[in-house]
Amino acid sequence: MRLGLDFDNTLADYEQAFLAVGRLLAIPEAEQATSRAELRRVLRATDEGEQTWRRLQGRVYGAELPRARLFPGVLDFLSQARADGIDLFVVSHKTEFGHFDPDRVSLHQAARAWMSQVGLTSGADPLISPRQVYFEPTRAEKIARIRGLGLDAFIDDLREVLDDPDFL
Repeated sequence: MRLGLDFDNTLADYEQAFLAVGRLLAIPEAEQATSRAELRRVLRATDEGEQTWRRLQGRVYGAELPRARLFPGVLDFLSQARADGIDLFVVSHKTEFGHFDPDRVSLHQAARAWMSQVGLTSGADPLISPRQVYFEPTRAEKIARIRGLGLDAFIDDLREVLDDPDFL
């Protein structure tokens, strides 16, 4: 069996990272927000909100990615999957660089480093081979990659991906 997993908000839990980085960047709305979803909603309701949200996203997905956590249970699940002979892949819609990032931090390199740091792709026999991690610049290319890999199943937090007519 071949199982694919999304990266953002499927493996990487950004809940606290968004709030912490929002406060670090002195975004006033981050002071009162209690969740990532609330912060996103409140920011998008302001005049410059979409740009502020994208700037925050770029920072969290890049330079501040070490603040993200691996969702609870992921290591155990993937360890059992590997023990059961399941071949694991990561396929993510992720641009090379974040929006409005003057430092041009590679989001791909940041994600790869984070996966190694949390034990997903590191060691002599990693849970997920680094060669089986793919970042695609568009959702359509992500879906094409999933199809091209011949995956039997895919885990994603975005319903739009799973409902796409070209998916699997």
